[in-house]
Amino acid sequence: RSCFHTAFKADGEEATDETGEPRQSIEARMLLFFPDHEPNTCPEPLPEVDEEEGVDLAAAEASVEKMLEAIETMYKWPAANFEWLRRQLLKTPQDIPGIAHAFAGDALNVFDLRDAGPAQKRKAAELLLAKDLKVRLESRLEATLLMKKMSGEDGPLLPAWAPPLAAGAALGVLCVSLLNRFRG
Repeated sequence: RSCFHTAFKADGEEATDETGEPRQSIEARMLLFFPDHEPNTCPEPLPEVDEEEGVDLAAAEASVEKMLEAIETMYKWPAANFEWLRRQLLKTPQDIPGIAHAFAGDALNVFDLRDAGPAQKRKAAELLLAKDLKVRLESRLEATLLMKKMSGEDGPLLPAWAPPLAAGAALGVLCVSLLNRFRG
């Protein structure tokens, strides 16, 4: 493989301009395919995939049931997950399909979809949306916020690491002020 390169220096031009700043260059790269060349340099096209092939409907429905159960127990969610959902629902316009696909993405394998193929995840998201996801999320969010307010957690929801970090910072400030007092 080879790459073309060129550079030039204009007549009387130094390596810096009149302000003393070095010249800047622009670099452009291209990837070229030549389908009529031997050997053909074009990558092979991806095979067509039947959207329904390989989708286990029973497994997708079981995953959706787990998702619905998680939504019903939203008050048990970690603060960061709860805040993510709250922010998603506050957006205008709401991206309810995006939330369904985030659930189906299942990076932590909570809903048994982590190793599932894209068609299986799309099917699970589609089934979740068919279960009136928007209404369920909004009602559970409202109930969870009310529950947190009644239990005294009505302030902004902080990640679990925030209070210890704040306490550590306060302790650090206290130690510095005591050291300065004894030095002075």
